[in-house]
Amino acid sequence: MASFPRRIHTFNVNPREFATILAALRFWQSKIGPDYLPAQANTQNDFMPFFEDHKPLNEVQIDALVERLNCE
Repeated sequence: MASFPRRIHTFNVNPREFATILAALRFWQSKIGPDYLPAQANTQNDFMPFFEDHKPLNEVQIDALVERLNCE
């Protein structure tokens, strides 16, 4: 796995925004295919701009992220 500098992003979200972030992560997790992108038509075109520098998270990594978000 390639090493890259870790950037920390800190921002405030309200409870509704936080719930939406968690729901979006779980939705993404439920739809990902072998390339860790949702297994739908046009997925590559729809989502690849977000992943030019880094590979999308897999199911286990999404679980870990959701856990971290819920604990902080």
